[in-house]
Amino acid sequence: MSLRINFYARGILAIVGVFCVVPSWGQSTGTGTQSQPMDITADSLSFSDGGKEVEAKGNVQIKRDLMTLKADEVQMNNETKDMEAKGKVSLDDPAWKVKSADSMQFNLDKETGEFQNGELFMEQNHVSMSGQKVQKFGGQTYHVDEGFFTTCLCESGPTPWRISADKIDLTLEGLGVIKDGYVYVYDVPVLYIPYVFFPLQS
Repeated sequence: MSLRINFYARGILAIVGVFCVVPSWGQSTGTGTQSQPMDITADSLSFSDGGKEVEAKGNVQIKRDLMTLKADEVQMNNETKDMEAKGKVSLDDPAWKVKSADSMQFNLDKETGEFQNGELFMEQNHVSMSGQKVQKFGGQTYHVDEGFFTTCLCESGPTPWRISADKIDLTLEGLGVIKDGYVYVYDVPVLYIPYVFFPLQS
């Protein structure tokens, strides 16, 4: 029975797949390692604990290599690179993007962390997802609570297909796992999925 459910759900997924500026008056500081220098720009910057702790407020922008992070407020440990960003959070990177989030806890070195009410896009396989809580692990591995997932490239309006689920696990080089979800065609739920896994490379 479980094999038939998985085969049927994969068939449905295959079918629906066819539908398918910082102010000049801000303060700036350069910091970070020599190999990966980091530049922080904000309306106000303050340092504590001998410069180890950094607090940036107002139009915060952090640039490091090819990554740019923006938020209303950021607190960061300059040694461990652990940070917390709040308010209109976004992150732009060639491989993946946080289009929006209410807040995030993130490590800039490991590129791992957690986002609240986040919307993400991965360039590989054109994966878009959003969720109440999104966790990013090493590489391009994610866990989403109470979220949506699709590979449709839609600039506006409802997506031709998407999957909502209580739990979504994605490893872009491997499998996607959906638990307790629904397949939507545009905004209409058409199939309940108790559990299904599928290869993201195909």
